[in-house]
Amino acid sequence: MLLRSHRDDLRRAGVADRPHGAWTIDPERIITGRELGTTYPLRPLAGLATGLYCDQRATRARLGGLAAGRSVLNLFAYTGAFSIHLLRCGASRAVDVDSASVALARGAEAAALNGVAERRQGVREDCRRYLERSQERFDLVICDPPTSSQGDDGWILRRDYPTLLGLCLRALAPGGVIVACVNTLGGKPFPLTQELGAAAEAQGVGLRPEAGFALGPDIPQLEGFPEGRPYRLAALRRA
Repeated sequence: MLLRSHRDDLRRAGVADRPHGAWTIDPERIITGRELGTTYPLRPLAGLATGLYCDQRATRARLGGLAAGRSVLNLFAYTGAFSIHLLRCGASRAVDVDSASVALARGAEAAALNGVAERRQGVREDCRRYLERSQERFDLVICDPPTSSQGDDGWILRRDYPTLLGLCLRALAPGGVIVACVNTLGGKPFPLTQELGAAAEAQGVGLRPEAGFALGPDIPQLEGFPEGRPYRLAALRRA
């Protein structure tokens, strides 16, 4: 058993993860996990992030039914859980875009483990820069950004997300589906649906809601429970 410190506790001096019993913490130790039939090489001893966020399990399950023969763009891809699952469900190809080389390397590892590496491409780049230069269009576009991040020009969700949504719609093929997410604490909730509508109007794109997407049981929404973040998801199909 591993006794793991809470994220806030780690800011204090002298706080560290520690094993319960006589064993050594090996950050590179891999434990195989499975979700919806997809296999992920997880590193639970490497830090707070193991390599898979289960809060999007229901979204991956729903998208799996739309994946056959479709191309996928996975922005802020992390280790590529969306892409790898959708490739297993029959997607023709997937592009993972993330600024973290370690995350992309783990995505490549997982893609190989699931036998889909030939149809997956990892791109280490700021998502905005990628969309600005790319001329490709995709059938499924997934955008699940962090609240903020460092590197490149930095990322601040409230400042940068509206512009990014417009770029996402430009990359969305006719008849394609965009899944945009917000999962952030503090302040006024980000108006995701309104911003998507504004981006669609600016791009001259028609959108309609895509049925069957809902919060899954892995996302607690209990009042007074601080880990139950105000998660929002919008799934829309381009006319």
